[in-house]
Amino acid sequence: MQATVLTPDGVRRAMDDAIDLFVIETPLQLLNALEAHSYFTSRKSALLIIVREAFPKSYFQKLLSELPERPWTEIRFVRMKTRFGPDPTERGIISRLTDKYHEFHRLMNRKRLERQLLAIPKHARVFLGNYLDYSKSHFRHIANFLKASRIVLLDDGTDAIVVNEQRIAWANAVSRAGPEPAKDVRAWFERFKRSLRERHLEWDDRKCASVTFFSAYELETSETDCLIRNEYQFLRSRRAVQRSSKEIYVLGQCLAEDGYLNASDYLQNVVWLCSQFQREDIVYIPHPRESRETIEQVTRLTGIRVRKLAIPVEYALLTSPEIPRAVASFFCSALVNCSVIFGDGMQVYACRFDLSTLKHNRTEVKDVYDNMAAMRSPSFHVLDGVSIERDRNAVDGSDTTSKGRR
Repeated sequence: MQATVLTPDGVRRAMDDAIDLFVIETPLQLLNALEAHSYFTSRKSALLIIVREAFPKSYFQKLLSELPERPWTEIRFVRMKTRFGPDPTERGIISRLTDKYHEFHRLMNRKRLERQLLAIPKHARVFLGNYLDYSKSHFRHIANFLKASRIVLLDDGTDAIVVNEQRIAWANAVSRAGPEPAKDVRAWFERFKRSLRERHLEWDDRKCASVTFFSAYELETSETDCLIRNEYQFLRSRRAVQRSSKEIYVLGQCLAEDGYLNASDYLQNVVWLCSQFQREDIVYIPHPRESRETIEQVTRLTGIRVRKLAIPVEYALLTSPEIPRAVASFFCSALVNCSVIFGDGMQVYACRFDLSTLKHNRTEVKDVYDNMAAMRSPSFHVLDGVSIERDRNAVDGSDTTSKGRR
């Protein structure tokens, strides 16, 4: 996709109508949008919250009410149904009906989204909560629909690292690309159908020539992209005087629910991680999307307390008079965020488990751990659990697993 070039008259109109649009769909993206709003000194701005099944509108309204500021000129909500992929087990008429059902919801998602975007002037500066290939095409569609003058990518957990790798691969592919593809010689009816789908159904997910990462991660971007480190200056400036407790927070992840690990492997890794802090006051903080069954199994196997938080853990700790001595998890983005926000006032531990047990995304998860291991912070530690004995008895009730290196 070629970069947008404005004429002098177009530049003047863009300046007169200048607006920043922030588009988010998770609580963490909302916190990072707040931070970006402060860093980029937005004046006239709008916040568009995409509401999906995982986080209802009421969840965002509660979080907005607890933020230190609500800097956006306008806040809009748009309901979108979660995208479903094809089911390889379905065949025949059932498969075709399922495809049409998914297409109908994609059509409705696009219409609802574009109805909200019509109120935003073209050439806006756009801040996007995610930019992943395939699963987040609607974010690229927003930037293309508005002919964004600049695209800033907010962190959405460890996806920032994956997006950067995808951008690098894409930039390399573009540089190696040959001549323009041949003219479409399909029959006029086929071209007409394709045109209708592109105009009304499919997302315009062309990649922008250049994006700016606003990230807490130390990313090495492609030559066409750039990185601005998110050091959470705004949120840290709102931090009150806090005392440190003796607690250690173990942050849960929905790795079983999202299909990264079998439930037994996830539980075994939690048992091992907790074993690194024996005789410590450990508290398990479940991920909002962890199942009740997973949480109950963690309690049964470890005996530790569970404390559910209604808001992202980073903001919950910022607004608390007391913070834990340490936080620990696997490749959870909250570890990096807490390290940036609290510095040496809180120890941070990332447990690197046996990646061969992952059911998918092994390369992406390895990249996340490599990024964490390269962090230049005396308070950030990586626990090497690669050589943990695969002892299924630990998940069936045994209280020991072999310890990794601190």
